Amino acid sequence: MLHIIGIGRLGKTILNKAYQSGVNATFTGVLKSEHQINQDDLPINLIDFELDYIINPAAVLNQICNNSTKARFIVISGLGGRHGASLLESLTEYLLKNAIPHHSIGVCPFVFEGTLRRQKAIDTILKLQSNPNFTYFDNNLIIEKLNGKIKIDDAFKAVDGDIIKLIANLSTNHLPFSPTAS
Repeated sequence: MLHIIGIGRLGKTILNKAYQSGVNATFTGVLKSEHQINQDDLPINLIDFELDYIINPAAVLNQICNNSTKARFIVISGLGGRHGASLLESLTEYLLKNAIPHHSIGVCPFVFEGTLRRQKAIDTILKLQSNPNFTYFDNNLIIEKLNGKIKIDDAFKAVDGDIIKLIANLSTNHLPFSPTAS
């Protein structure tokens, strides 16, 4: 069973788009309670974000699948927020350490979102980049690719589209995304 965990608002956005594009998975959003409004009425399980999850990532996984040995995970988060990057990092390290099939996806904030957010994202990427099942997307590259001739909304849509393609590829091709994948 494939479980897709979206952390924070970006994670929830990607969950909605993955569901709408037909990805076959169980969808879980880990969000602060004030962001848990499911306006689209999609089948997404919502879990209240707790700081304890960063210290004990197994608690998140237990709420989702009760330690199923056949579970595979895709975990996605923005990397510039206060807690999303930390939870992505701790979940990724836990999944890797316990040889649980997974793929983690992080998204760098735009430069205009601030130096601190960008530095937090870069720090997380540097920590996770040795994991063969970690992919990051940099929102700024689409703007650079088009020499700045793209609206911000269109840049978001382009990056979201690339992320959905990766998720669809991981889910439909049943890639092992195990800790030893190359």
